Amino acid sequence: MAGKYIELVGVAGAGKTAIAKILVDEALRREVAISPRGVVGRNLQLRVQTLFAIAMIVMAVPGILSLYLLRVRSAYAHTPHVKKIKRNLITRMIVDTAVVQCLQRRSSGYLVNDEGLLGKLVSLSVLTEITPLKMQFLVRKLLPTPAMLIYVTVPPMVALAREHTRDVALPFFNDMAYDLKETFFRDAVRLYTELGETEASMSNVETVFIDNAGSCGDLTKEVLSVAATLR
Repeated sequence: MAGKYIELVGVAGAGKTAIAKILVDEALRREVAISPRGVVGRNLQLRVQTLFAIAMIVMAVPGILSLYLLRVRSAYAHTPHVKKIKRNLITRMIVDTAVVQCLQRRSSGYLVNDEGLLGKLVSLSVLTEITPLKMQFLVRKLLPTPAMLIYVTVPPMVALAREHTRDVALPFFNDMAYDLKETFFRDAVRLYTELGETEASMSNVETVFIDNAGSCGDLTKEVLSVAATLR
């Protein structure tokens, strides 16, 4: 039996990585089989399985390759590195989906991913002219199931302020004008809400919300409460 997939959903700076760590640590303390999404690395067998999974994804969703032809929205067209970021988002979306599928088949426990399909789709939607219907189609086709989606809610400007304090090299984002960053974060939060409506109608998909606008203690309590539901 395939394991259950858990994806942390939210804008950069929402706290997904920290929440994933708390969730995994608490679940392990409760002796629940759970692990963070790993990397393929030098595991030859997993590499071969991933390549096969990529081929199957492209065959099942041939239109996915047309995403590389998407036009960048005019507001972001002159932002440095934007075309490279668009290509990377699409490639990583395909590859990461394949990796998760392979890892999910290898385990009957929970697999936690703090940077999954929905984040890449939302970023792609903000930057390009992909249609809402196309996004919904890709979610239905690519989201691993059974799944638990943990939405990390936080005001866009709070997340943006947190993002600025992180010591992470993000050439595309760092070179973006500040007012455009604000637009990016607000649009991303709106799109996450719209995607949530799509997922609510999907079978084998559970949606959970965690508020990370308060204190660290409040956040920890919410995450521990979610961990307590895992079996």
